[in-house]
Amino acid sequence: MGPTVKPPLNVGFLRHVRLVLSHSN
Repeated sequence: MGPTVKPPLNVGFLRHVRLVLSHSN
C-alpha cells in the first residue's frame, strides 16, 4: 500500500483501517 517504510503514523492509520473494516464487516 506504499513504501516499505512504516512510520508510527502508518501504524495508527492501519489500526484505524482495521477498525473500519471490522465495523464494515
